[in-house]
Amino acid sequence: MKHCYFLFPLLTLLFFSCGRPLRVVRVAPSTEESIDRYEYGNPIQRRSVAGTDVEINYYDASREYLVFDLVVTNRGTSDVLFDPATARLLPEGGPFLPAIDPEFQLLSMDLDDVRQQRTARTLAWVGAAVLVGTAVYAATSTDVSTVTDNGDQAYAQLGASVADAATVAIWQREAARSGQVSDLPAPDNRFFWLDYSMRKTTIRPGESAMGKLVFPRADESERLTVSVLTGGEDVRFSFTQMIYR
Repeated sequence: MKHCYFLFPLLTLLFFSCGRPLRVVRVAPSTEESIDRYEYGNPIQRRSVAGTDVEINYYDASREYLVFDLVVTNRGTSDVLFDPATARLLPEGGPFLPAIDPEFQLLSMDLDDVRQQRTARTLAWVGAAVLVGTAVYAATSTDVSTVTDNGDQAYAQLGASVADAATVAIWQREAARSGQVSDLPAPDNRFFWLDYSMRKTTIRPGESAMGKLVFPRADESERLTVSVLTGGEDVRFSFTQMIYR
């Protein structure tokens, strides 16, 4: 009967895994005529409006996000303030999805990092307490039977396991913060939002700003429109989305 209790969670996990098929996403301009040029295999769309040039192309997808490359060039005579949080993804037949605000994302990730630090610190203190308790118990015990030895070993192993878990948690957090997890950070890496995402920028005349524009995925829609607000104008780009299961 014991084995049934272990099999139930495993079967539940397998059931949900089978019920959620993995999906590969590809996004391309809706028409060949809308492509301004190709750059290392990427079809780039370009629009000019109100003295501003906007270039965009699909970059990649993660499990949660669609990522686009965006370049905004100021061809006018006055400053242009570009805020990526004003961009929108318009799925066909669905509500619009706002672009992920990098500043909000960074704040959320930093708050989550603090929570992880607290958890790791708690685990470390629990492990230390178990190890100290084991040492005191072993020092004061007069029973040297095999049962006592086995109990001491169990307590010691428990304390060491908790301490190891805390060490791993701390190492993983520090590795993610230092960019050691991946040379090309994904959106779940803090350094993606710091160094690669398109952030709120004042673009001087003759200057360009570039970065990644990130939206939630919209797997149910075949047609996607990216709306970029710049210079008081709404610039739109049409894409076709293909989902491979």
